[in-house]
Amino acid sequence: VDYQLNNSTFLEGTYGFIRNQLAGGGSIGGILTGGILVNDSTNRLGSLPGFPLLYPNAGVVDSRYYAFTVLNDLNPVWFDGTRINLPPAFGWGSRIVPTQTGTAGVGDLPGPPNQLFPGFLNINRTQDVAISLTKVWGSHTSKAGFYNNHSFKAQNTGAGGVPNLGFQGYVNFGNDTNNALDTGFGFSNAATGVFTQYLQQSSLIEGSMIYNNTEFYLQDNWKVNGRLTLDYGVRFTHQGPQYDQFLQMSNFFADQWTLGSAPLLYVAGCNNGAIVCSGNARNAVDPRNGQIVTAPGAANSAALIGTVVPGTGNLTDGIHRAGDGIADTSYVWPKLVAAPRFGMAYDLTGDSKFVLRGGGGLFFDRPDGNTVFSIPGNPPISTSQDLRNGQLQTLGTGLSSQGVPALITFQYNAGIPSSWQWQGGVQMALPWAAVLDVSYIGNHGFNRLRQFQGGANGSVDLNAVDIGAAYLPQNQDPTLGPSSVPGASAYTSNLLRAYRGYSNINEQETRYWDEYHGLQFSLNRRFTNGLAFGANYNLGLSFKGNTGLQIRLQHAADGTISVRPDQAEYEALNENLALQRHVIKSYAVWNIPGPSKANSVVRQILSDWQLSSVLTAGSAYQPGAIQANGNAQANCTLTNAPAGSNCANGRYDITYTYQNNGTTTNLTGSPDYAAKIKYVGDPGSGCSSNQYQQFNTGSVTGPTYGSVGLESGRYILGGCPDHTEDLAIARNIRLGGVRTIQFRLDVFNVFNTVIYNNRNSNVIYRSPTDLTVVNSQYLPDGTVDPNRLQPRNAGFGAATNAQPLRNMQLQIRVGF
Repeated sequence: VDYQLNNSTFLEGTYGFIRNQLAGGGSIGGILTGGILVNDSTNRLGSLPGFPLLYPNAGVVDSRYYAFTVLNDLNPVWFDGTRINLPPAFGWGSRIVPTQTGTAGVGDLPGPPNQLFPGFLNINRTQDVAISLTKVWGSHTSKAGFYNNHSFKAQNTGAGGVPNLGFQGYVNFGNDTNNALDTGFGFSNAATGVFTQYLQQSSLIEGSMIYNNTEFYLQDNWKVNGRLTLDYGVRFTHQGPQYDQFLQMSNFFADQWTLGSAPLLYVAGCNNGAIVCSGNARNAVDPRNGQIVTAPGAANSAALIGTVVPGTGNLTDGIHRAGDGIADTSYVWPKLVAAPRFGMAYDLTGDSKFVLRGGGGLFFDRPDGNTVFSIPGNPPISTSQDLRNGQLQTLGTGLSSQGVPALITFQYNAGIPSSWQWQGGVQMALPWAAVLDVSYIGNHGFNRLRQFQGGANGSVDLNAVDIGAAYLPQNQDPTLGPSSVPGASAYTSNLLRAYRGYSNINEQETRYWDEYHGLQFSLNRRFTNGLAFGANYNLGLSFKGNTGLQIRLQHAADGTISVRPDQAEYEALNENLALQRHVIKSYAVWNIPGPSKANSVVRQILSDWQLSSVLTAGSAYQPGAIQANGNAQANCTLTNAPAGSNCANGRYDITYTYQNNGTTTNLTGSPDYAAKIKYVGDPGSGCSSNQYQQFNTGSVTGPTYGSVGLESGRYILGGCPDHTEDLAIARNIRLGGVRTIQFRLDVFNVFNTVIYNNRNSNVIYRSPTDLTVVNSQYLPDGTVDPNRLQPRNAGFGAATNAQPLRNMQLQIRVGF
């Protein structure tokens, strides 16, 4: 709506509505990626009648769910109007070739395809309303406005990131020598009902996520005089949290967790009276009475070590469900925040040939929805059972464990991710119809999340095992016996965590920051006398921050959390945020003059030709950047490229792998904090014309035991700089009237420039005490290993891919 109230007052209003509905992804194991299956075999009641479930009602769909509406509309054979009757997913063991990989023993779910509910069945709907009132008065143009964005997203979710856990259930019939009932083959185990694991979530959970972003603003444009113009205003924002409208979210409060209320976990013991044991002699022990856990059909109960002892403690110790003593949204942001903004332009000469411009303001960011979409799977919304080494005919008589849940939470009193942004520069008119623009730009972000999209690698693990914990005497498992390898005899991870009864507690926290400074140059010539050109150059001065880093925590005996004293040193060492120093983009378009003195045939042949080119140059592209030919840099990895190959051609780091005795637990005493590669020399720039040695491979060595992860920083090396020229030549032929035909030849990477954009940056050592490089590109005599000449077999330091070489396309276009 656009309505003029009078000659100086205008009212505008808009409404927008967008909706899309999607289905896809494999909900368990990732074998199938399709949507809604419709074949008859997917109905468990028909194909597997009487198959016993741990939670018979797990498939009941809440009538409030989006899935309930969709399934009733589609009416698939496995849905009876209230309940999903899909069969469980099945695992078949190492002796049956998987559907996915075709290699025995490799793949999440070996064997025949599973009939899976979609990994996501969702609806995304947004409604936007914007209203503004504009008033022109004298030299002022003032504006007031209101904006509201309402979002609704319904999507089924998993349960705390536990592998293979879903409401359908997961039954592993695979061969396992620890199972006394094992027949030795997956199919025969299934025929006799023998399983090594039966895992099921108690119910189907669908997050029904909503939020409102409500804003209003006041702004004014003031033409102070013929040379000076000012813009200023303020935007007020109520950024509501994204939350489940059915209160299916929860949060964890460390200060309300108590050790005395925590459930007990099974520890390890020997059933033969020995202190050190292995095989079937090593079993789970109830810490209350020292009793060995046994179960019919189970050769041992080692699978229960580190799981919850049934009937002990509070399984939701420190957890509050949304609306139960906490906000319905399960976390809160400030109710109202204000963002001032200012801009100005000043004509120094009065003829618009030399103009100063500048501005700045505060801006707010809404986090990606993936930071909260998995929270509805937390306890107490959903529970699970995990049975081991039993038989379907005697379900419940085998080993049964209470799962140790992993939590996904959002910082309760969180800040709104924000950034101060500013710029200032000068715009100058030059001879030959050209304009030069030089600007300084800056950005300071605060209240940032670790990563924009969240996920386990974008959160802070409140229950991470402390650095060095696996080295402590009290954390050694006596049944494993002493070991010369640090951490090798430590208890399983869940027995080392401070908040007993929980696995990882991955919390999204707004404690991060970043800051950027740069200069931008732009030179452009308008199309005059058959020639136009332009060049843009960005000089990155600084890009620093702590985004992407871990918050290294330590825990007191009572569960109190504090940040390690070396956190500041860790952040200073890793403050580099992969600055792209130089970015250049230029173009030119030239209409080639035709001959003025020639006969008509010659003029017809030589006239109306156009030559154009684009130069893309500068420092290596960062992840996700677009190359000159339009290909996404993120797709650079070759099929079967070596592990550790660096797909992004931006800043990168050398990494390491140990074949033996070099796990994270061994190196730092924690499975959650990694050691870093150690530099002992100059690695070089990270790019070389030598395909087989992109950097100095002798400049690094592996970390050793007792590391605290401070061996090196991040983004130390850089990929190869770009300097790609694309060319196009076109011939336009007039056919009379408005009709034309064009013949156009595009040549991408016209000079066939080789730019390596992928390399094997992972060195493989035998062990921390034997630093022999297993994946060397060179033989001991200094010659290239003949078995590593192809990129797919590249050794440490060798290139594995390059940007596309010269390619051409011919087009014929008809205009009428």
